[in-house]
Amino acid sequence: MEKQPQNQLEFITLMAALMASVALSLDALLPALDLIGKAVGNTDPVKNQWLVSIFFLGVGTGPLVFGPISDSIGRKPVVYIGFAMFVAASFLCVNSANLGWMIFGRYLQGVALSAPRTVSIAMIRDKFSGDFMARIMSFVTAIFILIPVVAPALGKAILDSFGWKAIFHFQVLFGVAVAIW
Repeated sequence: MEKQPQNQLEFITLMAALMASVALSLDALLPALDLIGKAVGNTDPVKNQWLVSIFFLGVGTGPLVFGPISDSIGRKPVVYIGFAMFVAASFLCVNSANLGWMIFGRYLQGVALSAPRTVSIAMIRDKFSGDFMARIMSFVTAIFILIPVVAPALGKAILDSFGWKAIFHFQVLFGVAVAIW
């Protein structure tokens, strides 16, 4: 009997981590936007904002693909596909020679991270219902909302210590750790 609450706690924490990967990938990058723009040859700081906007477009369009796929092949493979795509997209971002490729990489990151986000919501709905499901979703969403508070400071610390590319490396390590979990 005692094992059940522990399993639910782990499940809730894992679902929060799946959703947090989106917020971390978005908000940890904010302190580095100007440096990234300069590194890819962009002199217009307004265009750097595309790295944020296009990420949202990817997160918004990805569920249209990953939702139906997760219903047909299962939840876990879709999470793995999403994180594998995220690693590839991060590699593209780190090695981008110009702003266009960086923007494309950020779009792919958004699409890729929509997979674990979409699957986490689906898994909560699969496992729970009613008021208890609403409470779990509230807790997971609260964690998801707290990440944007911490992520920019984390991104700034990584930026100051290791450079802007290390932010992407950290995000990949986080994603791989959650995928393994």
